Amino acid sequence: MEGIHLRVPGAFLRDKRIKPKEKAQLIIVFGAMWSFSGRGNLCYASIGKGPDDEENPKIKRATLCSRSALTKNTVIKYKKRLKELGWISPKREGRGDNDTITLFEIAQLNTDIQNPKKDDSDEKNIPIVVFQNTNPNECASSGVHQEGGLVVQDFSTENILSTATSKVVTSEIKSKDSKLTAQALEEKFGKSVFAKSLAIATTRGMQSNLRYVLGICKNLQNESELHENSKKGSSWEDFINWSKERLTKSSIEILEKIQVEERSGSLLIKNAIPESLRMIVFKYFTEEIIEKIAIFFQEPGSNQKQEAA
Repeated sequence: MEGIHLRVPGAFLRDKRIKPKEKAQLIIVFGAMWSFSGRGNLCYASIGKGPDDEENPKIKRATLCSRSALTKNTVIKYKKRLKELGWISPKREGRGDNDTITLFEIAQLNTDIQNPKKDDSDEKNIPIVVFQNTNPNECASSGVHQEGGLVVQDFSTENILSTATSKVVTSEIKSKDSKLTAQALEEKFGKSVFAKSLAIATTRGMQSNLRYVLGICKNLQNESELHENSKKGSSWEDFINWSKERLTKSSIEILEKIQVEERSGSLLIKNAIPESLRMIVFKYFTEEIIEKIAIFFQEPGSNQKQEAA
């Protein structure tokens, strides 16, 4: 709606680091920036000279000052404060006077892991980026309470659970975890699993112990694998459907021509099949599914059957 600006992320309003006396001005300045934002949550607007920039014959356009109705010095002051809090990331590009400002829906914070050996000057502190926005192409309203956490929109394609929208995760990592980093966990288990694990650890006050977060990541991954396995059926038709998403067209054609005899708790393969497919069949019915069954392969030209080893 024309003339209505100053929208801000819900997580920003719950940031406990913001002092009451500065909150109103920060909301105004941050909201003015969001009113200029476009694709990728980028703001290119200039600070301006003052609240009357749109009527100023030398400017004649909307600026952060005119949108916020604040003076230039005030806008600059709270712009610096927003940067300190991790809600924006200004970047000077080219020779222009304006900054390119990246706006975040979740506060970004770089923290350092202290070197456990104080006298070792060769070692450098390792930065950890918490909830870094890697692809802020989509906007979303923040935070609705669900199952002890806040549902927030991930800036790519998937949702993550986070209880850290109103709290910045601390960096008091124990010295024994100095080789274990948040980035390594995210790369190993994926964004969704890592973020959900960190949220669970935060509710228990253990977000600074990365080994504790690692344990949660492993548990969630195991639960996910069990859930996937539970979806796999134990019939030959279920196996064919499973194979269509993983095997080549020629392999599928071979499998579809195979004659099978299904019995309670066992499966008899009546045709000769390549050794590679034989191993896949055996692995599926004895490892991939929850209700495992015995597999028998009938030897060509005989009525004898051989149990898969």
